[in-house]
Amino acid sequence: MSTSTTTITFNPACVVTNNLTAPTAPANPGPQATWDGSLIAISAYNTGNGVAAGYQQTLQPLPFNQGVPPALEQIVATTTLTTTGSGSNATTKATTSYGPPTALPNTLTSTTGPCSGNGTTLAPGQSDTLTLANAPGSAPSTGSGSTPPGGVFDLIFAQPDNWFPVQSVGTMALSMPGFGASAGTSKMTYQPITLTATTTPDEPSPCVNAWLFYQEINANPSSELAQQFGQVGNSLNQTAGSTSDIDSAIAAFFKGTKDYQNVTLAAWTAVSSWLTTFATPWANFASEYTYYLTKQPTNPHDSKKAGRIVFSKSSTDTPSIILPGGGTNAMAGYAITYYDDWDDKTDGAMSLYFCNGQLVSDLHADVPAVCLALNYASLSTFSAQQEDWGSIVPTLAGNFEGTQVVGLHWKKSDDEDGWQKFEAGADKVWGSTGMHVFMSITALMMSLGMVFECVSWIYKKLKPKEQASGEKATDEDIAEVHNDAADNLDTTQKDAQADADKLGPNAPQVPEGSELLQNQQNVQQKLQTSDNQVAIDGQQVEVEMQEQQIEEDASVSVDQNLENQAMKVETESTQISGENAADPNVKQEITENQQQITAEQSQLKVIDQQDSAGFSVQQQQQNAEAEDDLNKITEEKNEEQAKEKSKNDEFKPDEEF
Repeated sequence: MSTSTTTITFNPACVVTNNLTAPTAPANPGPQATWDGSLIAISAYNTGNGVAAGYQQTLQPLPFNQGVPPALEQIVATTTLTTTGSGSNATTKATTSYGPPTALPNTLTSTTGPCSGNGTTLAPGQSDTLTLANAPGSAPSTGSGSTPPGGVFDLIFAQPDNWFPVQSVGTMALSMPGFGASAGTSKMTYQPITLTATTTPDEPSPCVNAWLFYQEINANPSSELAQQFGQVGNSLNQTAGSTSDIDSAIAAFFKGTKDYQNVTLAAWTAVSSWLTTFATPWANFASEYTYYLTKQPTNPHDSKKAGRIVFSKSSTDTPSIILPGGGTNAMAGYAITYYDDWDDKTDGAMSLYFCNGQLVSDLHADVPAVCLALNYASLSTFSAQQEDWGSIVPTLAGNFEGTQVVGLHWKKSDDEDGWQKFEAGADKVWGSTGMHVFMSITALMMSLGMVFECVSWIYKKLKPKEQASGEKATDEDIAEVHNDAADNLDTTQKDAQADADKLGPNAPQVPEGSELLQNQQNVQQKLQTSDNQVAIDGQQVEVEMQEQQIEEDASVSVDQNLENQAMKVETESTQISGENAADPNVKQEITENQQQITAEQSQLKVIDQQDSAGFSVQQQQQNAEAEDDLNKITEEKNEEQAKEKSKNDEFKPDEEF
């Protein structure tokens, strides 16, 4: 047995420099509409063997030191080598213990000005230190017993106003052997962190683009883009052997998109978890935001209206999301209240709570009486208007005391037929499969979320192994990580299903990662069938209008041309009535029918113009004849009056009788 000692000088602080600037034209409404470029620092960590990622971890804000860094620590590490056996059977085991730390002066005072808010925020252009040792993290310690100093940290630098992520950085204390004047010394420190924009101020940052990407695939979770994204995640969960494998695969995917090329795994993880952690985005970043709920009526005379849910901030100032003693408030300063009508009355008020991407009536009930999932959807899903396609809005759907409801924001100040449009969209949602498809979309986003949560977990497990050795993790370590990841993914899927089961009678089945692609394709088929049916119904309405137009034209005159057109329209109506919306080939039929309908409409317009012109000539002739008749009658009357007057003038009675 032999022993050796190493004196470690440990710096528990990390220098952070904010070289970011606020965007010049942020999306409004959007997460950066009021951001001034300042940052807060958050330590995100799992307790025990937790598998959460991003904001789904335990969160602890860290204060900046305002130019006064903590003391350095000197720690003696004693390594003991113990050999057992002899010859070729001899094995040697090394164990290291760490003595208690001794404080030393720290001259690290990098700062360009005091931080605001008692050291909680770092303004643009400022530099300061964060104390990481003994802060919450995956393995925080200043060193004692068998635990080395340092620790691994997931630092989220976020906006102070709404905690929207700006950049996420993983860091751990690195050892630098040979530090000092003699052998047997080492320095451990955290590398400085400089936050620099990767885009110009007028371009979306990686996190903003991750938010936009999330909206896109949430509104269209079965699209080719979403399917490819899910395939990348599943592949990495099976085969990733290093963090560079994950980084390169994610980068390649986003580079292949048109609008989201700067999105990274860190940005996606932070933003997707932020969206399920805080209420802010689901109030559409407004101080007040209302969802109007609809339900499926039990009979034609029942109202579809099912009340409203109002998000309202407690003040015009942004309340702190930090709770006393640390932690976070998922409500983010909002009061969320249900009222049982659509007006401004406050009857039937009920408080609701935001929790893990859902609104619930009870945070502690296994199955709350109210549970509504929050998602993004295309406005055209509700308005049934083609011009609203691509306009993505927040929506909610789920169980309200045993009744299935769907809700979105509808401006009562809109045009007078706004409710009719909304009601038409509600009819579409409440069709035979509409609500089922809506819930399936919710399940797909849950599945996508857990797949990439697993990818992030694998990344976090491989990173420290690579940093410790300076090389790729061993095959044994990689196999162990993937085995643990598979177990964790199974647990995550069960937790996600438990959340989905709260959504009521139409609660969806959350697909396992391996089933994600097939489920995306199934939902895509259902959505395509729904879209096909809407197109077929629309074409049938157009044909019925053409039939009415032919009847009106026939009231003026009928010729061979109109009879031919009537036969074409009748044939078209028969073809449309026989179309099957679920037929994979019906899309081509719909396109061909639309071309025929357009051609027939053009021909009817010509016939109508001809009838109008013919009617105009006929009317002119009738008017002229009537005028001639009137003139003759007038002349005859005048002649009779003249004759009568003449007779009267010729006969005059004697003045004397």
